[in-house]
Amino acid sequence: MNRKVAVILRLYNRVADCVVNVDLISRLWKSNDYYIIVVSNGCSEGFCFPNDVKFDGEIVKLQENLGHFKGNSQLLTEGAKHIPDECEYAVLLESDTWLMDDGLINKYIGKLDGEEKKVWASANWIDKYHSLATDFAIVKTSFIKENPGVFGFDGGAKPEISVYNYISDNGFGFYEIDELYPVHLPKIIPFGPQVYGKRRKAFPRGPMVTHHLENIGNSIERKKALANMTCGKKVFDTEGRKSKIQLRHYRAYLILFQRLLRLAPKSRWFKGRKKG
Repeated sequence: MNRKVAVILRLYNRVADCVVNVDLISRLWKSNDYYIIVVSNGCSEGFCFPNDVKFDGEIVKLQENLGHFKGNSQLLTEGAKHIPDECEYAVLLESDTWLMDDGLINKYIGKLDGEEKKVWASANWIDKYHSLATDFAIVKTSFIKENPGVFGFDGGAKPEISVYNYISDNGFGFYEIDELYPVHLPKIIPFGPQVYGKRRKAFPRGPMVTHHLENIGNSIERKKALANMTCGKKVFDTEGRKSKIQLRHYRAYLILFQRLLRLAPKSRWFKGRKKG
């Protein structure tokens, strides 16, 4: 079924990432009719989304930036107000989180359909704590419009923990997106491919990349090459010399590494997950 789905694409200063993201959604997300809402709070500091980039949707410019966590809350809250009434679902997406197809979106919308109390799908963010990722999430529009407090991020908790607490405390349910687990490395494994600060940046089963440009030499072309490697095929036309076989082999290597991480001992196996 070709349904209309909103995408709240949050932008502060990662303009180059956001332009690529809009292109990816327009070019490669084929399962639904997507309405893109670029919500920006960086224009006052010179980080404006280019007006000449055409897409199906709108740009919402906020005059004030409330800071990191509060700014994120601000972008999500304002973005939700612009979701068209015909969109039953919304995808929450950070500008630097590139999803190279919409298979996961279609799969988890299918799971959420018919589940009255389950309203959210995203990866478990921190293995030690109960938490739900906010850089990429699939949510029921009715839930976020009727429950703006889910984006309050109050009490000093990280957004991912705050979202989990709100959903569980108010009697709602969720799905963890297993294909993106784990996000962070367990202590027993100190390093790995496409890992920065103990956090994975390449998710082949997404397929998704979340690299910060400053970690890879501020190169958007380098990130495109890494996206190709994560997908196992050429999504972007880059100057990289990887053959189709090399790309497929690298993706298989990333999948093998993910399986290893899933098998590695974790403290929550013995202590349980904590509520933040």
